[in-house]
Amino acid sequence: MIESEEANPEQQQRNAGATNPKIPASSTCTTTTSTSSSTTPDFTDLTHIASLDAPFLASFTRVRSLHASSPTTSFSTHVDFTFNLTLAAAQLRLAHNVPHFTLPTTNLVPPIPNRLSYLTWLKTLCTVPPTHAIDIGTGASLIYPLLSHTIFPTLDILGTDIDPASLTHASHLITINDCTRISVKQTDPTIPQITAALEPSVHPPPPPTPTITLLTNKQSKHLPRALDELTTRGRKVTHWSWWAFPTTLEGALEPSPKTSISLSTAASFLHSAPPIWKAVLLKITTLVNKSGANVLPRIDHGRVVYFIKFWETSWHTPMWLRTVTTSLRAAYVGVKGPVIDFVMCNPPFYGEGEVGGREDGRERTVMTKSESVTDGGELTFVSRMIADSLSHQHSITWYSAMVSKLSNLKTLAKSLKQYLSGGWIRTTEFRNGQVTRYGLAWSFGEYSTRFEVEEEVGVVERRLVEFFGSDERIEWWVKREQGRGSCEVLVEATFDFTVDGDAVAKARREVRGLFDRVEGEVGRSNRRWKRRRKQEEEAAGNGK
Repeated sequence: MIESEEANPEQQQRNAGATNPKIPASSTCTTTTSTSSSTTPDFTDLTHIASLDAPFLASFTRVRSLHASSPTTSFSTHVDFTFNLTLAAAQLRLAHNVPHFTLPTTNLVPPIPNRLSYLTWLKTLCTVPPTHAIDIGTGASLIYPLLSHTIFPTLDILGTDIDPASLTHASHLITINDCTRISVKQTDPTIPQITAALEPSVHPPPPPTPTITLLTNKQSKHLPRALDELTTRGRKVTHWSWWAFPTTLEGALEPSPKTSISLSTAASFLHSAPPIWKAVLLKITTLVNKSGANVLPRIDHGRVVYFIKFWETSWHTPMWLRTVTTSLRAAYVGVKGPVIDFVMCNPPFYGEGEVGGREDGRERTVMTKSESVTDGGELTFVSRMIADSLSHQHSITWYSAMVSKLSNLKTLAKSLKQYLSGGWIRTTEFRNGQVTRYGLAWSFGEYSTRFEVEEEVGVVERRLVEFFGSDERIEWWVKREQGRGSCEVLVEATFDFTVDGDAVAKARREVRGLFDRVEGEVGRSNRRWKRRRKQEEEAAGNGK
């Protein structure tokens, strides 16, 4: 995978830390880190890879023979697409649990160590295990999503691209490697790419399934009454939450036939949902922002929480619906914080006319135009990302990009300081082979945990009260689970704790105390239920 970034393939294999004093410092909490590799040629690592992987062994033997027959030329002179591809495939197969990796001969074979350095750096920025991320310009290789699961085992990642041919091959890689936590989406090149990633795909969704058709028909039938009720009475009174807040769970009391939705049918549902659904949700949001959570009766709060969680984890959710879930989250979940942990981007480095000839004395590896060129080059591309991020600062924790020139890094960091008065800027250096690349990341706030731990405790307490006051099925489930770590089971079931450390230990101690109090109430309720049941059985026996 030798491109202009890499001087020798063997040099890609070794990384070590070294600080570069030329990287710009920043008064807004900027830190600088670096990864580098030795410039001393060494075949040891490549030889080891070749000994473990037959396809790469053939390529490596062939190129090494060509190099031996022309001692005045460099090893990289003889490297071709097949060598690059078999090396990348071997690295992915041996170290990253990606059994199958292919690429069209027209596309760039990405250097694995360089891409891995970027992801490893992002890991240092995430104070808790990330769960959602976006890779802008994922390309045919899908390289960052494929590598991400080695570093982030719990990550669901969306790869976007403007090139349909690249996404076709990326989808193929997802299928042959059974990557259930990777999604791809084609985006509109005429709008900012972060916004485009958060909007529905430009590719038409599949036709609605019978289940989705049933749901949309019920929405068209029942939600006009719901909108009228909200408008005239200012709150929900009758029964229609199943159709306003569709989730993967069927409503226990919903009139048959029951309705539900899944992540696989979300796109077709959004495409076919009647306009009245959006109108009802926007009306609810307006009322909740004005009057609070009591706009909806307590018995509906659990469904609303599941609705929020579902649409926050769907990559098809449009911006208007994300705005709705953000407002509802504040009212019904009680916690605030970004839903997406990071955005990453390895943009085309060059503008029109900048690619051609030799950048470092060698012909560049073949690549498509969309992989190498963008309007205005990387400086313009990342500048647009910075401007676009201002619209999503409450939805995403970290924004990041890799750039090729130190001068561009300095310009971009300076530009960020205009927007981030209290935010965070991070820069780093990736040194693989003889060529250096730079990382830039920014955030609009410091998040020591995904959500504030003390808020989580309050959420659990409030939801426990709601569950025990309104949902007999949850009450029964809790009684059943008391024999096996019921506190932890209940916490995990009622709220997703993803953070570790002393703060969570404190939170769980408080929850345990809460549970002890609730457990007493459950015991008394259980005894009353047994007495009532016994009385009913005795009365039935006397009646005989």
